[in-house]
Amino acid sequence: MSQRRPKPQAPPPAPTGNLYLDYPGLREAEAEARRRLAFDRELSTTDLPLSLCRVAVEQFRLRHWQALAVLRNPIVLGGPIHLEDIAQFLWIISLAYVPDAEAFAAFHAGLALEDGEVGALLAEILEYREDAFQDMRGGSGDSVPSACFSASILHEMQQAYPQMGRQEVFDLTFGEIFQRLRLIEEDLYRAAGRKAPPVITRVDKVRREFVFGHHQKPATHQDPCPTPKPRPRRQPKPQPLHRRPRRSATGSATNSTGTSSKPKGKTPAPSRKASSAPASPKPRKKSLRLSKS
Repeated sequence: MSQRRPKPQAPPPAPTGNLYLDYPGLREAEAEARRRLAFDRELSTTDLPLSLCRVAVEQFRLRHWQALAVLRNPIVLGGPIHLEDIAQFLWIISLAYVPDAEAFAAFHAGLALEDGEVGALLAEILEYREDAFQDMRGGSGDSVPSACFSASILHEMQQAYPQMGRQEVFDLTFGEIFQRLRLIEEDLYRAAGRKAPPVITRVDKVRREFVFGHHQKPATHQDPCPTPKPRPRRQPKPQPLHRRPRRSATGSATNSTGTSSKPKGKTPAPSRKASSAPASPKPRKKSLRLSKS
């Protein structure tokens, strides 16, 4: 029986330069991201409670950040995160928070956290933090800032709203703070006749992840411990041999084969000045001296 040849696959279409035509489904993904962004922005300016890791919590506020930074919580300052850090974070932002050690111990015991839940709980907490900081402006790139994060926010807000007290600023949610600072920045750029730089929001992240995931190659089976292949050694290039020509008995230069290295052709005629006979010495002229008479 003759085997059927597989049909040749059609080449992929050439990109048109329009992302919505080149990546089907991108328009719908961006529309969903815009709807969620608008909802989160409105929600962040309210006092409605949220549910995070089976705990009723508040919107992330500046006073929460300050308290967690003072306690050196790695969720806000960075570093390895353990179950105690997650419980401390949830306690600070919870509706039942009171500055009491016994109340925290009872809250921690009631959570009943297990080591296997660290990954899932941490993913929810990072999403909660990302939603609060999604309208934050980019930094200046300085390695050491001139003030702490809380003091910088307090200074900018009181400079824009002089009637606002310190406690009022610390009670604001991060969503409201960053949206207000963004509007202040746009007003300053508009007064200077310039356009404010764009803020990377969830819509831009969805577009980047969508396009990047579309270009990823399908996963193939790979050996988890592949044997490293020896690197081939580079062979040195052959260098030409430069030999010094030898002198023959007659005085002409010869090469390794014994032949003369002079170019072939007619022998040049001897010059007129050259003579085989030795030249005779010239007679000296006698000098005449006059004798005194």
